[in-house]
Amino acid sequence: MSLTGTRRRKKSRSYEILVIPQGDGAGTKSLKAGTNQFVLWGTLAFVAFFLIFLLLFRYTPLGTLAGVDRFGDDSRRQRDEATAARIESLAEEIGVLKSYNLQLRKALGERSGGEASQTESAEKKTEPVVTHADDQSQTTGENFSQPASTRPAMNTEGLKATFPLFNPVQGAVTQRFEPDTKHIGLDFAAKEGTPVFAAAQGYILFSGWTFEFGNMIILSHGSGYVTVYKHNSSLLKATGSMVRRGDLIALVGKTGSTSKGPHLHFEVWKDGVPQDPERFLLTGRES
Repeated sequence: MSLTGTRRRKKSRSYEILVIPQGDGAGTKSLKAGTNQFVLWGTLAFVAFFLIFLLLFRYTPLGTLAGVDRFGDDSRRQRDEATAARIESLAEEIGVLKSYNLQLRKALGERSGGEASQTESAEKKTEPVVTHADDQSQTTGENFSQPASTRPAMNTEGLKATFPLFNPVQGAVTQRFEPDTKHIGLDFAAKEGTPVFAAAQGYILFSGWTFEFGNMIILSHGSGYVTVYKHNSSLLKATGSMVRRGDLIALVGKTGSTSKGPHLHFEVWKDGVPQDPERFLLTGRES
């Protein structure tokens, strides 16, 4: 028989998958499919697998862990702007902290080499601005009208140094300002437990214990002015508190290695340079 002009149709292969349960082989099942069906099933399985992983990477934390942006360029830009704003805010806060840290270190007695020689001349050049604010109500700045919880920390922009200063304690002066002997304040003799008052409205930069000066409070009054209260037996205000002129802040004591008896050591600083407190006090000596 001649096969010319005729073509034999090639049959497609078929496959049979047997599912045999463990045991004696009872219940064996089979699945027959051709090549085209297997290709179709494989393609569908791959597409389904790809879609599932795409959804997982886009809408679950898995995408974030893998470094994939789940929400696109807008979200990335917003996050970058928020991060930049936060960095700028932190930089400003660091600048304020550095300024207060320098002022605090100087008030604690740390001075650079050239600063000691300038103490006397700077003390003579600095003149107090007398406002005659004898009434405590007149010394209340606008910052004090806000509740403590709403006042920003370390913000002395609203403070304005007020003079003359309120006497910090009732007692006799036993040692005056003598920078040549490194005594840069006034010593008030008083019984232990005598009230110590804020000389003017201010922000408490430091309230705590030091080895040399015992329980100590440092107040910032704005315009570069700082007052210091040393050797207290108790501290009644915490760091970060705002106080008014005449507020009770501590009790007289004899704490610290340099104290020889109950007294208050009181200092006034201007721009990191110690001043003669009696030039600023309500009952102080005339310049």
